[in-house]
Amino acid sequence: DEAIRGLADALKENPQDAPVRAMLGSAYFAKDKYREAVNAFESLGERGKRDSSVGYAWAASLTRLGELQPASDVLQEFQAEVKQAPTLLLVGQ
Repeated sequence: DEAIRGLADALKENPQDAPVRAMLGSAYFAKDKYREAVNAFESLGERGKRDSSVGYAWAASLTRLGELQPASDVLQEFQAEVKQAPTLLLVGQ
């Protein structure tokens, strides 16, 4: 919760900071706050969908919210990039 608070404050100061936005979305995902995670990830666009950790968390959040078509769209972009072994392990889990 403290990380979310700090990242949200940092994002208010600089709304265009993509790495902070990605970390905030990941923090929400880790706390099972899926709607907030999706809201944080959405402005990252295609780049976020292809990111090795953001894309997975974004798609998983959408799935948990029952938004299966948007989740599928994110996963299609996510799969377009070659992933490293740790990312493949995360997806497999």
